[in-house]
Amino acid sequence: MMPYYYQSDEFEYSFVITKEILLKVFDAELKDNKDNPKLDLGDNIPIYSWYTNKRYFIEPSDVLSHTEYVLFNIANAFKYLDDEILTDRLINEANNLRKQSLGSMLNTDSYDYIIKQAVLNKDTLLVLPNNTIRFLKNPYFTKNKTDYKIEINQLLNQEVVCKNHKLIFDCISDYDLNQKRLTKNILSQVTGISLATIKNYLNRYQELNEMFEVIKMHSGTKSQLKNSEYNHNKISKMAK
Repeated sequence: MMPYYYQSDEFEYSFVITKEILLKVFDAELKDNKDNPKLDLGDNIPIYSWYTNKRYFIEPSDVLSHTEYVLFNIANAFKYLDDEILTDRLINEANNLRKQSLGSMLNTDSYDYIIKQAVLNKDTLLVLPNNTIRFLKNPYFTKNKTDYKIEINQLLNQEVVCKNHKLIFDCISDYDLNQKRLTKNILSQVTGISLATIKNYLNRYQELNEMFEVIKMHSGTKSQLKNSEYNHNKISKMAK
């Protein structure tokens, strides 16, 4: 797995991984795969990705501290950007924060001062990841957004299928034959997968269904249940 932080001799503090950094790291690979709409990073990678929640409003007493907190974190997370570009990004975010602020707001000079201070102190904090990313959108991909979303959803569905298949496989493989007869309902209860999905997987995957039928046939027989009860009673007596 990739590290959460990126170290550079140019800065004293390591800076947190962002989507922009990932795009630079994998730029050559993305260019070589222009027909691929995304790059699967193989896991959810922790990153810093600030976004403005438009449903969130800042109380008057919190405007100053919240504004400083957000702008200083953004400046330190993106300190590798040119100061002019970084300033533009902070101005844009300051405008978003201004719209969210209730009651008495900071004046323009106050926002300008905070932005300048954030840029001057852009290498003074170790910013923590606040988000994760699994699929990196390929900026060189030429197909339309609908095709891209379809392919992403297909990939996510494949991941879910693999996960459910393993859960069902493990449940059948590990089932204690001395318990009551294995049923689809039991599979659903143990795995947490809906009964309809269990039936679908058993119909779709022959190996799962064959395993299920074998374990079902040999589990919960009268002989096994009798032996299980006998062993349980024997253990209970020994414990007294």
